[in-house]
Amino acid sequence: MQSRLSSDKRVILISGANRGIGRAITERLYDNGYTLSLGARKPESLEQLTAHVDECRVMTHKYDAHSAQSAGSWITATYERFGRLGGIVNNAGIMHAFDVESGDESSLDEMWEVNAKAPWRLVRAAFPHLKQSGAGRVINIVSLSGKRVKSAGVTGYAMTKIRAGRADPRDS
Repeated sequence: MQSRLSSDKRVILISGANRGIGRAITERLYDNGYTLSLGARKPESLEQLTAHVDECRVMTHKYDAHSAQSAGSWITATYERFGRLGGIVNNAGIMHAFDVESGDESSLDEMWEVNAKAPWRLVRAAFPHLKQSGAGRVINIVSLSGKRVKSAGVTGYAMTKIRAGRADPRDS
């Protein structure tokens, strides 16, 4: 399978890299030769994943998608370490199941914060470096629930993930 983005000297940030889809993406990109900056709320959760990697090609950083400052801190640390940035995989996400009638609005607020605002903040913080690379890429991992809701209690989640899927930094 040929990659759309050459791994030659590319540094890719992956949020939510510690499990699930993020972990699978991390393993695939590492195997394909990419240099990676892995973000997770609990960096120690990345220890098993990074135990047998080339430390020259992988760094980990605390990234809390709830925090507006966390994106800038991670971007700065990555650029200081590798001197470049070629792409972002926005994978971090959160889901709270609740129904519309009795749902807690604070749960919806948290999902907006993590699923919609955090990817935007990360792209905004990285944008100068992505432009400088000449071929920066952003991939937002979303959910089919964002297109069609079939399960009770996931309307709020669907709203936030579909928003993330519609984000395109080229629209700026």
